[in-house]
Parts: sequence; C-alpha cells; structure tokens
Amino acid sequence: MMGLPAFVLALAVGFCLYTYLGYPAVVKLLSLRRRGRAAGQRGTASQLPRISIVLPVYNEAAVIAATLERILAIDYPAERRKILVVSDASTDGTDEIVGRFADRGIELLRLPQRQGKTAAENAARPLLTGEIIVNTDASVRIDP
Repeated sequence: MMGLPAFVLALAVGFCLYTYLGYPAVVKLLSLRRRGRAAGQRGTASQLPRISIVLPVYNEAAVIAATLERILAIDYPAERRKILVVSDASTDGTDEIVGRFADRGIELLRLPQRQGKTAAENAARPLLTGEIIVNTDASVRIDP
C-alpha cells in the first residue's frame, strides 16, 4: 500500500509541473511554429479579413490619444480595418480628442446619454463591417 500514496503524490507533482512549466512551453512552441508558417503564407492585403476595432469610452481624455496612436500603429493594412470609438456621452473632451483623428480613419459615434458599456457596444454593431470584431478599452496597452 506504500506504492499508492507515492503514485498519487507523483501524479499531483506532475500535474503542478505541467501546469506551470509544461503547458506554457507547449503554447510557446505552437506559437513559434504558427508564426513561422504565417510569415511564409502572408499574402496581399486583400486576402486578409476585414477587422473592426471598437472602443466604448466614457471620459477617457487622459488616455484616448495614446490608445488611438497605438491602434493606428498596429501591423495591419489600414484599408482592411475600421476603428470606431463609441463615446458614452463623455463630458471631459474625449470626443474632441477623437475628432482630431478623423483624418486618419478613426470614426466617432457619440451616444446622447450615458447608457453604459454594453449599450455602447450594441450601438456600434450596425456600423461595423469587419469579419472580425475586436472590443477593447481605452486603457488597454496594445502591441503593434
């Protein structure tokens, strides 16, 4: 009977090691493999899916410009993406800051009264054209 407790302990330790070491290693290897394959298959911009990026915001004047700059720096063709900022009746100048990005393809949808994030996302839906829709926040750091 001494063998069973040792087996259970070894199994538990094995699961812990896999969780913290094995699984991250497997994910990293798969991502490297996929990244290498994607680099060889990268086609023209017209072959990439259209994406829509939605930012529901409320009084984000302190961070919205930097967030929009990071989104514009994303390595994705501008003609295949749509960026829509949905202002939930912001009162701190957020709308004016977003308006300065209009010539760079950023669209603003201003809701007349504050209704919350879910209502803002739902209001944006009919305006989105992408096959892929990305909902994000103004405070999220986006990697190009």
